[in-house]
Amino acid sequence: MSIFERVDGVSPARVSPLSKVIVIDDLKELLPLSEAYKSVQKRDPDSGVFLSWEWLFDIFSKNQGGWRLYAVQNSEAPTGYSGFFPVARTLHWSETKDELQTYYSAAGRLGLSDYVGFVCEPNFETSTIEALGKHLAKDPWARLSLRYEPTARRSRIFADVFEKNDGFSVTWPDYRINKGKTNQLVCPVLALPPDYETFVSGLGRRSRKQLKRYERRLAALEAPRFSVPKGEQVETDWDKLLELWGLKWDGQKSTGKVKALTAKYRDFLDRSHRLGKLFVVSLWDGEKMLGSMAHLVDRDTKTLHSVLEGRDPDCADLGVGTLLHHYAIRQSIRAKCTSYDFGHGDAEYKYRLGAEDVPVSYLTIRRRSSATGSVLDPSMCVQALQKVEKYMDADEGAKAKTSVSQLREALSRMRVSS
Repeated sequence: MSIFERVDGVSPARVSPLSKVIVIDDLKELLPLSEAYKSVQKRDPDSGVFLSWEWLFDIFSKNQGGWRLYAVQNSEAPTGYSGFFPVARTLHWSETKDELQTYYSAAGRLGLSDYVGFVCEPNFETSTIEALGKHLAKDPWARLSLRYEPTARRSRIFADVFEKNDGFSVTWPDYRINKGKTNQLVCPVLALPPDYETFVSGLGRRSRKQLKRYERRLAALEAPRFSVPKGEQVETDWDKLLELWGLKWDGQKSTGKVKALTAKYRDFLDRSHRLGKLFVVSLWDGEKMLGSMAHLVDRDTKTLHSVLEGRDPDCADLGVGTLLHHYAIRQSIRAKCTSYDFGHGDAEYKYRLGAEDVPVSYLTIRRRSSATGSVLDPSMCVQALQKVEKYMDADEGAKAKTSVSQLREALSRMRVSS
């Protein structure tokens, strides 16, 4: 199968056009929106594979109770819907305020999506996002975090709604890793030329010399080869990829964090594979894997997203990462891709390969005081009761008592509003 063959998702269903914001947090209620969502997303030039129906539906299926979709119904829009905003919901205990709080974040991050945000009909973008903001301002939550929104423009429209409301504070945090060295709010992207030779000739002299040096070292190995695994071999390769990825972070991250991230990446790779969007390139010397790189294919935007890489730490002088990127770029050009996305972070090697920065935004909105509205969503009562049980088992009676009181008040608010 070509990497640009389309894979069908959930069977479409029709919806009735109205003019209001509706809230969906159940898969059965979500299914009838498939046709409208896909139609809007197809016309939205700023969404992409990470906001596609197939991608998000799979994430929602595995995180039931942990997500919510806000949909704006508009009778003037082609499908009756002008936009959607998928969010994740978690329950948080605030040590400073001694209370349970509902936190919102981007739903895509439940599945390690590189980009998150809004899906909009282009002609209704501003009114749709403003409607979402005004509706969300009335909902019970304490913090909303939107990291990796790709347009910045849409985040700004959304933030403006809350900046005009005294009940909220809006901030735009920085986000760096590696002790502040790497800025994660830029995603270097390479615009691909029509052929690989043009790409190589356009590199700087230093990069071309480095590539030739790595190619000579690779050719000197006993049995070097690249592979693009198919079928069951894909899972075998990504098992080895994750093992090599884990070696990179051994000692830099806690064992528990590496284990948790490995599980999330395994789920990411499995989802990508099942949806027909995974492209893996591996480099070998005989039967020894020197490195492997996983990519997500966006057929609509003709973009290959580099998402995960693992290398044998004993092969640092071979330039395995550079060679894998070159192979993937060559294959991208052959498949008629127009861009190669290196993912988050301003690592120097990305610019040596000709990438240019594409900034992403990071927006955080906080409710200033619970007096301006409840911070605990009553629909999360099951999660709240689980917290109460946890506090009681840990002999934290004060937290349990406060949580029960909050839950009672939240449920009371829900009855009054209904």
